[in-house]
Amino acid sequence: MSGLEERERAVELYFTTPMTTAQVVEHLGYPTRQCLERWLAMDSRY
Repeated sequence: MSGLEERERAVELYFTTPMTTAQVVEHLGYPTRQCLERWLAMDSRY
């Protein structure tokens, strides 16, 4: 899986489930919580 695909997967999981950022990171094993929060901030749905 490419970096972009991993990013999209993590962001989609956050927006389509009731998971917190910490839970998404724990579930996927990547990225860091801070990195996921940066990815979310760049998404127009955030």
